[in-house]
Amino acid sequence: GRCSMARSAFPRVAALFFALGALAHAYRAVQAIPIQFGSTAIPIWVSWMVVAVGGALSVWGFRSRS
Repeated sequence: GRCSMARSAFPRVAALFFALGALAHAYRAVQAIPIQFGSTAIPIWVSWMVVAVGGALSVWGFRSRS
C-alpha cells in the first residue's frame, strides 16, 4: 500500500542514525574527549558501551529485510 516504501526504509534510516551515533562515540572514546553534565563526568567506558550497542543495532537494521 501507501506506506510500504516508508516501512521498508525505516530500518535502514534507523540503522544510519545508530551508526552515526556509534561513530561519534567511538571518536569521543579514542580522542578521550571529556563530557560533563553539571557536576557529573561521563566516563569513557560509557562511550565504548554506546559503540557496541549502537553498532549492533546498526548492523541489525542494515540486515533487516522488512
